[in-house]
Amino acid sequence: ALVFGAIFWRMGLAQSRIQDRLGLLNTCAINAAMASIMKTVSAFSRERAVVDRERTAGSYDVAPYFMSKCVAEIPVTSAFPLLFSAVVFPMTGLAGGLPGFARFAAASTLEAATASALGLAVGAVAPSPEVANALAPAMMLSNIVFGGLFVSADNVPSYLRLLPKASLVRHCFQGLCINEFSAGIEFEASRPSDVKDGAEVLERFGLQGSFAGTCAKQAKLCCFYNYAAFVLLRNNKPEFAAMQPPQE
Repeated sequence: ALVFGAIFWRMGLAQSRIQDRLGLLNTCAINAAMASIMKTVSAFSRERAVVDRERTAGSYDVAPYFMSKCVAEIPVTSAFPLLFSAVVFPMTGLAGGLPGFARFAAASTLEAATASALGLAVGAVAPSPEVANALAPAMMLSNIVFGGLFVSADNVPSYLRLLPKASLVRHCFQGLCINEFSAGIEFEASRPSDVKDGAEVLERFGLQGSFAGTCAKQAKLCCFYNYAAFVLLRNNKPEFAAMQPPQE
């Protein structure tokens, strides 16, 4: 967070700062997602061996374990994006004041929760911690590519149109951009081709919408990934051959 704050220190309103703001917001979205999913995958893929052993012994069922796991992860998952937001937002001079900071932190925290749910799903389906740690970055790659900055959703081939909609990075990035550029921000414009305000930035990059709408889409993804993780964990219960009496 301190590194990002130093790089993007007190961004002004020059035209060149528009690219800096977009780059910062996209980097924040990627950073929150990657930190959350790798933390979850690394811990859960190793914890799963213990869980499978205790489930086989009949100590508990999947449902109570999974619910307690999700509740226990909330403080850990929320701590990093909240602390990150508290450092980066004032250091970089993002717009919106205190309400803008609250929305920035909320979008980052919700994305971290979604990435954590995706990490649970990856850990539940992977046969080993090594496979899980290799699979998680590969899955995040598509989320980053279709995250809203590198590829426009309008230019994505029809057979890949679902990927931008399923990108947790895109929904967070769009929400952060709406929060930033809808705060009445106006840029220094000396030429007719210059971008004059934040609304024009959102229009040029196809990021229009509502902040609440992006959070709702993120929440739907979070629920879907948690449900997928629960189903995968329930169906991947280890099975053992029945003991047979020795033959005489």
